[in-house]
Amino acid sequence: MDKTRESIEYFRLNRNSLFARNLDLIDTIKKHPWAKINKQFTEPLPDWRLSEIAKNNEIIENYDRAIEALKLCTPTKPDRDRYDGAYLCPTCGELLEGGQYCGDCGQKLDLR
Repeated sequence: MDKTRESIEYFRLNRNSLFARNLDLIDTIKKHPWAKINKQFTEPLPDWRLSEIAKNNEIIENYDRAIEALKLCTPTKPDRDRYDGAYLCPTCGELLEGGQYCGDCGQKLDLR
């Protein structure tokens, strides 16, 4: 289970650094001499910058999916107190009566 948490943190840090890099690229482009003086960016971005930002965005989306998948693999305790033998999925709130996984969202459940 510690490996899952380490993986989540790794993906989160890489995702955040790519996101920050995109913001830096956009700021650098806005400060470029061909950007308008009034700070409104109306010129098109150079193709190579656009492709770098798009590639980073695609990687960020993949990191987000990986983080969500890893979170679903991490066992989470359901709320059992208020229901007769049934319990609520801690992720989506689905009422469940058994099983180690939520049938709706796929969250792994810690039923100990």
